[in-house]
Amino acid sequence: MGGVTELLYVSGVGQGFWTPWEAACWAMLSQRTSMRTASALKRRISRELGTPVVVDGEELTTFPSPEVLLKAEALLGVNGLKLARVHTLAAAALGGTLTTEALRAVPAEDALATLRELPGVGPFSAALILVRDAGAPDVFAASEPRPLTAIREFYHLSDTATDDDFRAIAEKWRPLRSWVSFWLRSASPDTLATLRHCPQ
Repeated sequence: MGGVTELLYVSGVGQGFWTPWEAACWAMLSQRTSMRTASALKRRISRELGTPVVVDGEELTTFPSPEVLLKAEALLGVNGLKLARVHTLAAAALGGTLTTEALRAVPAEDALATLRELPGVGPFSAALILVRDAGAPDVFAASEPRPLTAIREFYHLSDTATDDDFRAIAEKWRPLRSWVSFWLRSASPDTLATLRHCPQ
């Protein structure tokens, strides 16, 4: 083991959402808005409709269940289109499609295809849901620009590099392609500079 895979273990990457349902809602809420705005909106929804729980003496609030949001006629800050899509996601979760068990029971490509059939879920969101919550550890999504930029710089690829070129490099990261990609997406410029000194 070496290079980005070794740094991945050291950095402890591998954390996600509690459920694919929550990850799908996050993907929906964060579309066409800033991460700060989406985070504030998600916290507000949790505060208003979620369930309070006490963790280590501190009261926190869970994200609302599919049952709760399916009944919501309106959500402050969520437009009609997004609300309709949240309702569809809730129905998929209650129907057993949008669950960790269902998504991990089939090959990753099949799970991604199933997720992309949901309204408003494109390649980027499908990969986020499958990786960040269903916890599929070995998926490489060639649709995320940040990891591709980092790969291009680190491996000195030209601007004409194809998806096949990126996938060939990602093959070296098995069986942790999901988390290496996530780590690259989140890494700071200083960390990426450190990465350049690791064996490839």
